[in-house]
Amino acid sequence: MMQLISWNCRGLGNPNKAEAIKDLLKTETADILMLQETKVEGETLLNTNAMKWKFDSGKAVSARGTAGGIGTFWTKDFSLERFLVTQHWIFTELRHSVSNLSLTLFNLYVPVQYEEKRECWRTLLDYIAQINPSNLVIGGDLNITLDPKEKKGGI
Repeated sequence: MMQLISWNCRGLGNPNKAEAIKDLLKTETADILMLQETKVEGETLLNTNAMKWKFDSGKAVSARGTAGGIGTFWTKDFSLERFLVTQHWIFTELRHSVSNLSLTLFNLYVPVQYEEKRECWRTLLDYIAQINPSNLVIGGDLNITLDPKEKKGGI
């Protein structure tokens, strides 16, 4: 059985957050970790993984200012078949070494602004149509609200 954790961590600038993820991984075994809204540089996120979480491989996207930032990490039980990194999502196709199952992951940080949000979804849908994936998993911070009052300050 494969286990995946997806977490909108709302910033890793505070060292306690990286430790909280480390503690979570002690109690919840994960083969794949997808983080959103890291609010750090991609290289910083990859280094944090190497020092604290110790997943064998990963891909990361830098935050833009104080928004965004995503990372996808996996254990040695998976091999990377192909990937694509954009500002708003990371695509990874992983193959499980034991079961030979191919798993297509999209880790998203969808922008708040309407035009950027629309572009993010358009590029994602176009890419999915292009690659025609199987065993598709989409996780992330979708920034979807049902009512403008759900966000601080309205729209």
